[in-house]
Amino acid sequence: MKSGVSRALKGGLISLIIAAAFTPALVTAQTLEQAVAMAIDYSPELRQAFHQYKAKQEEVHQAKAGYYPEINLDAGLGREWTDSPTTRSDTGSSDYLALTRREAGVTLRQFLFDGFFTSSEVSRTRNEANADQWALYAASEDLGLDVARAYISYLLAEQTVELSKDNLAAHQATYRAVKSKRASGLASISDLSQITGRVAQAKVSLSASINQLEDARIVYRRMTGKLPEKTRTPVPDADLLPRSLSEATRIATQNHPTLFAAGSDIQAALAQQGSAESLFYPKLDLDLSANFNNNLDGVRGENNDAQAMLRLRYNVFRGGRDSASLRSTEHKINEARQIRESTYLDVTEGTAFSWNALTNLREQLVFLREHVQAATQTRDGYEAQFKLGQRTLIDLLDAKNELFQARIDYLIGEHDELLAQYRVLNATGRLLDSLRVTRPIQWQSDGGINEEGADQQ
Repeated sequence: MKSGVSRALKGGLISLIIAAAFTPALVTAQTLEQAVAMAIDYSPELRQAFHQYKAKQEEVHQAKAGYYPEINLDAGLGREWTDSPTTRSDTGSSDYLALTRREAGVTLRQFLFDGFFTSSEVSRTRNEANADQWALYAASEDLGLDVARAYISYLLAEQTVELSKDNLAAHQATYRAVKSKRASGLASISDLSQITGRVAQAKVSLSASINQLEDARIVYRRMTGKLPEKTRTPVPDADLLPRSLSEATRIATQNHPTLFAAGSDIQAALAQQGSAESLFYPKLDLDLSANFNNNLDGVRGENNDAQAMLRLRYNVFRGGRDSASLRSTEHKINEARQIRESTYLDVTEGTAFSWNALTNLREQLVFLREHVQAATQTRDGYEAQFKLGQRTLIDLLDAKNELFQARIDYLIGEHDELLAQYRVLNATGRLLDSLRVTRPIQWQSDGGINEEGADQQ
């Protein structure tokens, strides 16, 4: 593997050969798309957000119940002891009259006008449910980025271990050569000590890289619920990657789920103001009732009645509570608008950060590649000169160490650039779409999500 990588570095095809050297067969590979799908099914945080959204959906049904009539049944059976002018007149006695009292009744109340309270509550709860649904979508986008980070970190750790093994093998080969020279009297004790120390240092590097790989494996399992298996370098969807910062910002501000959530919060606050305003209107209800009673208040026999009533209620004064409630909703509307403005700024800022990171990393990769190529040529030249006695052992070891570090730096830069592409997709709200990951059907509402109000300032 070492010779293959070296030839690739010499030929200038570093990234392609490194990817080929460390990528398993695609048929059995565990892709990033699969990892994100597993994480969405596994994540306790997403399940929590899902249940919060479903609870809000049920609040919509609770609010809609206000459109329907309220029917109540009432029944009672027991003994009643009565001492009243009526019982004393009927019985000629001042003793309590004991009768078995029976009651049965049914009432139906249907609101005809409630100052638009019910419609306002339906709108409020529906928009709150929309906001939670968009928040769920935003959380899944962020989870996708976290999984991409864990996935790419694991790939980097795997490949760093391989490079560390190659580095150790190269130092061990040098150690054997120096030891052989020392046995022939062509190398000094200090040379042998020097290469012995460098081998120990290479072993430390390998041990550290193995530890990082184990850490990356644990993080991956925390995200997906499973250990990584035969991962491969992902390829972001180039068609969904914006071509410029202005395009990225435009897509983000039109598409990011957190902006839709903030817009829905504004609509919910406006609806809550409608609920508060309803307190200033009269209430008109239709009441239908029927009662079937027996032996009431010491009077033997049936006592039945039926009523059909229009009831108007209008609160005149409640100590200024309703006015204060209405003023409170005005502040909540302004608060929601400022939250939306802050969210807009966060989205545009996050998009700019992600785009700048991507462009800068792409520029850095050019220089990192040049560093690897130059370090490779230096190492090869020093090896030839060392054999001719024109270079010291420490010169050769320093050249090998510089090449190893240059390879590591390039590998890190390559993976950082890959992650930066996914950061841009996340910033524009299209990461899951780019991965072709379908959100669970349970996340959908009956009528689909509502984008109304997403652009409210």
